[in-house]
Amino acid sequence: MFISYIFCYVASTEVVYICFKYLFVIIISIASIAFRALGNRELSMFASGCVCVIVALYWISYWVLNKKY
Repeated sequence: MFISYIFCYVASTEVVYICFKYLFVIIISIASIAFRALGNRELSMFASGCVCVIVALYWISYWVLNKKY
């Protein structure tokens, strides 16, 4: 019984972590569009650059881990 509680806790925290990663990308993408609509080009370019870097890191880590495991 105790092991099932530990497993559920670990699974739920992992799901929350995964959802938070993708939610962060979506929020920054929306912020980039909002900054562009408000006329603040510098913050829009910074936010969109952050999204590109994060997505590139996800892609590279997926590629490396897929080959390793």
